[in-house]
Amino acid sequence: MKLITNTFSANTKIQSAQVNTNFTDVNTFTGCRVYNSAGITLTTGVATAHTFDTESFDTDTFHSTASNTSRITIPTGLAGKYLILGEFTYAANATGIRQS
Repeated sequence: MKLITNTFSANTKIQSAQVNTNFTDVNTFTGCRVYNSAGITLTTGVATAHTFDTESFDTDTFHSTASNTSRITIPTGLAGKYLILGEFTYAANATGIRQS
């Protein structure tokens, strides 16, 4: 992330050239959004890797839909902090519990 060194006073009008110069790369996003387009069958008592066959976006080849589809790998040179979120929906079940 680029350090912004300019200070702007209240009610200062900023020209587009200033924005381009001073705010380049401030909100650069790197990452992916992946999901599975179909249901996955789970067997009671068996650990199952959740696979992802579809990408909404993938900025730097974090994920492959062809191999190791259950993995998201941080590319070389992009070490840092990442936010990882997950959501799983299960069919109704009258007995037991469901967990991932």
